[in-house]
Amino acid sequence: MAMERLKIYPENKGPIRQFGLSLAKAVLAVTGVRDPELKIQDKSEWERQASRFTELGFHNELKLTKEEYLASLPKFESQPKEYKGTLDTPLLVETRVPIQRQAKLAGIDYLLTGLDKKDWPDDPKQYKTPDVPYTTWTDEGARFMNRRVQDVRQELASFERGGTEFDGVASYIVKPQILEERFLDLPGTAVGSAFAAYLNRWHGQAELLHRSIAYAVPGFGSLVCRRKI
Repeated sequence: MAMERLKIYPENKGPIRQFGLSLAKAVLAVTGVRDPELKIQDKSEWERQASRFTELGFHNELKLTKEEYLASLPKFESQPKEYKGTLDTPLLVETRVPIQRQAKLAGIDYLLTGLDKKDWPDDPKQYKTPDVPYTTWTDEGARFMNRRVQDVRQELASFERGGTEFDGVASYIVKPQILEERFLDLPGTAVGSAFAAYLNRWHGQAELLHRSIAYAVPGFGSLVCRRKI
């Protein structure tokens, strides 16, 4: 009933709306149905992130209209309870466009061309980047600040994996200001056997390159993502 009233009177944003939402949440908590406000927030955030890809012309790269492109993208799933407090940020990731081209569209200097780069081969569950777009949950690199990539890789929970260059570029596309908060190590993309990819900004220019996994650098955080795709 509360949710029906909110549908009928959507302009009501005062105490009655707040009471209605509180009542709806209480009912939904008992029934096990997900919080309606979270659905609204997830939809709004998905639309915001998806629009960033169309703004950069990703649909043109795939020879799709904007509408066709948006329809081809997966939606966000509910955040599992075990992720709360660790993987709190939903992220839309595109993989159908080559990473070098994605970087160019996003205004990132891609400095890994010609190098031996791949998904981290020693990942405990042999994670492989899918060839279709996906959604994930991330920590935006905030949890493992100023840490060696080789140590971070060993400390991840079973439902976590190191972010890859695709996750890093997507993070920058949907939130360019992330590099004002921290630079991103990308433990999921190995370069040779002793290096990993990372995303930073140098003299105002975003760059994707690589560095040793054996050293911690101040201001860097390792991007961690949900393992499940």
